Amino acid sequence: MSFNSDELFSQSLRESFEYFINQRRDKPAEYIAKYLDNLLRKGDKGLTTGGTIEEEMDKVLVIFRFVHGKDVFEAFYKKDLAKRLLLAKSASADAERSMLAKLKNGSSFWKWLTKECGAGFTQKLEGMFKDIDVSQDFIKSFKEQRHASQVEKNLHVNVLSQSWWPTYPEKEVILPESMVKALESFKDFWLKKQSGRKLMWRPALGHCILSADFKKVVHLLLY
Repeated sequence: MSFNSDELFSQSLRESFEYFINQRRDKPAEYIAKYLDNLLRKGDKGLTTGGTIEEEMDKVLVIFRFVHGKDVFEAFYKKDLAKRLLLAKSASADAERSMLAKLKNGSSFWKWLTKECGAGFTQKLEGMFKDIDVSQDFIKSFKEQRHASQVEKNLHVNVLSQSWWPTYPEKEVILPESMVKALESFKDFWLKKQSGRKLMWRPALGHCILSADFKKVVHLLLY
């Protein structure tokens, strides 16, 4: 190509791309975060153009390099990651951790990205993954107790460090008595192993599975 290796042309191309993509201020950063969220939820199955999820993430973040409002991307990515982890919506834990590894230890481009978002960004993401891993170990030990009830065996609790995660609103939820007892039992179990700590419930992202046994009803029609 006639423009190949022309530094002035390449610089003009980059500046032009950066100009038009930022015409909508913070929207590109938000859309990129949402696209990555959708990609990490669906995994390779969500790709319609072939290739792998690794290649797609690289392509998306090359575009992200030109986008202003990195703090907007950080806020949306962190919020979406929290939901994927807490609600088990990720298609692949390996893909999630690969993304984190790229942000932290990847090529010079990824080091640039970490610099743009701030060193605390990847630190908080690492903290979120660590909380999930530690919670899984705690809940496994809790369920293996000799006198664990059926409700306790079906209970799953994520213990989160407040500084790593998004802020969730306090909501008052009326729970069944059996579940209240199970939560208190877990709290006692956790506090015995974590002395000097506090545990506060945040049910905003909680979910449960309801099962019901409907009796057969015979309707008699009288004429």
